[in-house]
Amino acid sequence: MVLYYHCPQAQVRHLHHEQLMVLHYHCPQAQVRHLYHEQLMVLDYHCPQPQVRHLHHEKRMVLHYHCPRAQVRHLHHEQLMLLYYHCPQAQVRHMHHEQLMVLYYHCPREQVRHLHHEQLMLLHYHCPQARVRHSHHEQLMVLH
Repeated sequence: MVLYYHCPQAQVRHLHHEQLMVLHYHCPQAQVRHLYHEQLMVLDYHCPQPQVRHLHHEKRMVLHYHCPRAQVRHLHHEQLMLLYYHCPQAQVRHMHHEQLMVLYYHCPREQVRHLHHEQLMLLHYHCPQARVRHSHHEQLMVLH
């Protein structure tokens, strides 16, 4: 499990799988402090409109904040904020809301689970031909 809070001293609380990330957030210009696995994420957060700087491994995770007030609530098991690239050609898709983007990939059989925070968007990247589908909430998109 990865638990990440958007505050000056937020830290990743639990690492559940080797595909998860190690992220240490200090301030609006925080950098990723520790990466102990080649499948981990690279995140560069600076200013209210951060950009993802590096993705040099197809299995890396990308967490992209658009709003400085966006927060990640408690995520349980399959609700982990995890982006797992299955294919080298996989790209981070454009998000149309300024909240929080969470990409999650667990395995081909995984389903998109219940989201308990309306500011949280979960995308399930299933294959290179995945399409963005409209979901029941305007701040939530599911990519199958």
